[in-house]
Amino acid sequence: LATTFWPLAVALPIAIVLGLMVVAPITRDAGARLAALIRAAAVTTGLGVLLLFPWPFAFLGGGDRVGALGIVFEPTGSFGSLLRFVTGPNGGGFGTWAFLVVGLAVTLVASGERGVWCIRLWGIALVAWLLAALPSWLGTASPALEGVLVPAALALALMAGIGVATFVEEVRRGGLGWRHALAVVAAVTLGLATLTFVGDAAGGRWHQPSDDWNSTLSWMQSQRDRGPFRVLWVGAPDVLPGATHRSGATAFAFTNDGPGDLRDALSPPGGAGFDSAHDAVARLRDQHTSRFGGLVGPMAVRYIAAPQRPDPGATALSDSSDGLAVALSRQLDLRQLEVAPGMLLYENTAWIPGKAIVATSPTGRRDTVLWSQQYSADWKIAQRSRDSGSAPRSERLFGWATGFRSASRTTAPIGAITFANQWWRWVLLLAQVGIIVALARRALRRGRRGRRAARRAAARLETTAEMAS
Repeated sequence: LATTFWPLAVALPIAIVLGLMVVAPITRDAGARLAALIRAAAVTTGLGVLLLFPWPFAFLGGGDRVGALGIVFEPTGSFGSLLRFVTGPNGGGFGTWAFLVVGLAVTLVASGERGVWCIRLWGIALVAWLLAALPSWLGTASPALEGVLVPAALALALMAGIGVATFVEEVRRGGLGWRHALAVVAAVTLGLATLTFVGDAAGGRWHQPSDDWNSTLSWMQSQRDRGPFRVLWVGAPDVLPGATHRSGATAFAFTNDGPGDLRDALSPPGGAGFDSAHDAVARLRDQHTSRFGGLVGPMAVRYIAAPQRPDPGATALSDSSDGLAVALSRQLDLRQLEVAPGMLLYENTAWIPGKAIVATSPTGRRDTVLWSQQYSADWKIAQRSRDSGSAPRSERLFGWATGFRSASRTTAPIGAITFANQWWRWVLLLAQVGIIVALARRALRRGRRGRRAARRAAARLETTAEMAS
């Protein structure tokens, strides 16, 4: 389930096993045990990919696979911030060091198998922190750090639980000593850290804004009277909605018919259309064009939104806003609109509706309909030519889009456009249902076998007890 929202979650079992392997020389875990854990992680990851079927096929066919995985954010240069889980705009203060203090105190207090498990958990946390810091060291884009740091957060939470069990069963029974002092320090530190959250929780909003760009731009949803359109978002990746992709340091995303919804979170397919969008944003970023609207007009881009903040109520501006603002202000086919502070909004005067007649032959007897979607011969239009009665044939427009050229001119409105030959969709859906049913049956059989084995073991114990008596 987590992978549907953050695709890289499918690899977390592998990261956890890698952490156990890092500290294996200290914990003296046997090679056979590590091999079993590696197999279990591989099986878990494979099952995760299998349950996502057929999405992996869509990912393999995507244009920007790195963007589809969510690796588009600016990395965090401070390793200390990663250790304290400070990844958001609100900061964390010194209280967030309490998590490390508690983990270290529990590791020193715990003994026996509990102490060994603390070392294993430190290995898991260390690998998570290193993976989160790796993009900064390599100078590449980063995935969402909150997802990468999940194993580290779980490890420290488990260490806190081990600390409670150790105090209840071991420390409390012994005489006063350094272990008691460490337990008190850990408890007090955790309590002080908890108090730092009271200010955030008191209002019930956790510093969340009272407004967002979706509500600010909700008026766009009533602008479809001139045809379907898109909004092109450009700016820093952490302030853009939808499936974000990068063109150098500038990120971009598309939403349909307004500020977007959950459907716009899906990554667009690859091909000439995506390449054209990438190149257009690159030319805008480098200020190599003064007609950016004409470049993205055939993509049905009616508005260009350049947010400088995550929401209208935020105070921090994105670092890349100044250069992009200059580039947008120099475009001759964009008209700036008034909007709430924190965003630059332009209307494209050269936009073309997503479904429109874009060309007529010199003789005036033929029309060409633009369908602003990636070209495929399977796109069909429900429209007949007046003279020949045949359906318009599809062709490639602008190097990437789908067009329909009629054999003769018609005054009828543009017909419905559908995607034909989707029989394979039902095959994939049936395969997905079959996979889920097969895995559910296997889980039920294993559960029944486990219960039968438990009943047989209990019966043997009863028989042994009766014979002994």
